[in-house]
Amino acid sequence: MKDPSRSSTSPSIINEDVIINGHSHEDDNPFAEYMWMENEEEFNRQVSFVSKHFIFYHHLKNLLFMFILQVKSNLNPNAKEFVPGVKY
Repeated sequence: MKDPSRSSTSPSIINEDVIINGHSHEDDNPFAEYMWMENEEEFNRQVSFVSKHFIFYHHLKNLLFMFILQVKSNLNPNAKEFVPGVKY
């Protein structure tokens, strides 16, 4: 006789496709989670490359912004707006 506290709608624990920590139990390599470390030097090189370029472009953007502010401060605020084709 079936135990009434166990409903047939509850999921079965016995399943051939059980996945633990993102890996199926059939993985031959117990260190599969750590395989990314195999290319750690390449990963570090890429991170260093990206971070250097990010810093460079960040500084470039700031320099451009400062240049634009400097140019705007040197312009005549009373000058007429330039409209192509219109003669003053």
